[in-house]
Amino acid sequence: MWHNQRWCSPSHSLTVLLIRVESAQLVPEGTTIVQTQISSNSAASRFQDHGDIDFSVVTAVHQGMTILSVAGDIDLLTAPRLREAVTAALVSESRCLIIDLTQTKFLSSSGMRVLIDAHNAISPTGHLGIVADGPATSRPMKLIGLDQILTIMPTLDAAASAFGGSRAMTRSH
Repeated sequence: MWHNQRWCSPSHSLTVLLIRVESAQLVPEGTTIVQTQISSNSAASRFQDHGDIDFSVVTAVHQGMTILSVAGDIDLLTAPRLREAVTAALVSESRCLIIDLTQTKFLSSSGMRVLIDAHNAISPTGHLGIVADGPATSRPMKLIGLDQILTIMPTLDAAASAFGGSRAMTRSH
């Protein structure tokens, strides 16, 4: 059974969908999922030639871990939304944050700054893991040396195992 709660900003540019899972079909029982999306009629639409904004963050809390699954482009326009999701995750009781970038198509320096800030905010008492294994995500982070600062894993299963999750998270999107 799914319990849904939806909130839209007054301009309808930001939608937050809160889902509580009570029976395990796609994700483990007891997992809470929060999805945040930006629509193309957001504040970014005032810029010319910005194209469609393709960005979402799905937050799942499971076995003491908070997992942010990010899809789309992380750039100057969407990095603040990722920062909001990270900030919300850091105020939870979870001391382990995993940011899954496997569905991320583009990672700008603005997005990398959010990852560094998340690392600084959770350290030294918590753990941050980044899931990235593609040319759009892991390559730019490795080129500038972020793999020396951040814990970057190739899969969500590897990150969940490394940080104490006994069962891998199944994607809900």
